[in-house]
Amino acid sequence: MANWIMLHTCLLQDDKVAIIESKPNGTAMAYLWVKLLLLAGKVNNGGLIYLAEGVPYDDETLSAVTHFQPQLVREAMKLFHDLKMIEVHEGVICLNNWDKYQSKRLLTLHEKEARGKRQQRAEKKLLVTKIRQNLLPEIGLSVDTSTDSPRTPLIKRVEERVKENKTSPLPPKGSDDDDDDGIIRFYESQTGRSVAPGIAETLKDLTAKYGAGKVRESIKVAALAEARNPVRYMAKTLENGLRDSACRGNGGHPKSSSNLVVVN
Repeated sequence: MANWIMLHTCLLQDDKVAIIESKPNGTAMAYLWVKLLLLAGKVNNGGLIYLAEGVPYDDETLSAVTHFQPQLVREAMKLFHDLKMIEVHEGVICLNNWDKYQSKRLLTLHEKEARGKRQQRAEKKLLVTKIRQNLLPEIGLSVDTSTDSPRTPLIKRVEERVKENKTSPLPPKGSDDDDDDGIIRFYESQTGRSVAPGIAETLKDLTAKYGAGKVRESIKVAALAEARNPVRYMAKTLENGLRDSACRGNGGHPKSSSNLVVVN
């Protein structure tokens, strides 16, 4: 099924559409014509319209799906046929000049763009996995490494981005960049977002609870993952790491920890 067809802005100025609109119930017939275009786009088979493979429409079923009376459908279909806008072969409706509304070139371009978007989503998902596998162990957080992927060109590009991110050294402990203002500046530089007062308080709480080093790495993870809510993403990542560490140190049972309020 295709998700689009192309309608020119001058559609209603077309001579044949003008003739249709001049008839009794012409406005409804013109609307029916647009619905036929949409049905053909849904079938996505070169302008053919049918209910299912081997099941053509008749007046009654076409009336049901277009919400027009059967009599109007019959009159409109006869008019469309007389105007050479459609042909009917063994009950299957075929719209003439279908390339005006959905050319193979544009359809191919659309499919290429859709593949590109799917590739971007796959790359982002893989990027997050690689970030967690490469960065989080360095700051004492556990990760799931049970999913190994072949080193495809996609993975190589992702690993290169992770490698580039890891080359930026953390400031020495006790430096000014480790204080609350330094964490806020780092957050803004990595995410490209300004810090509201509520977010600033949450960053301070995270730093007090987990330490500046882990908070900095969680900021990098959230930024590379393009998280919609970076602070919530950071808090979840850090909390999961703390819980997993507690499980390992307490016979599989997490130790209790204080609650942390995350601001949206």
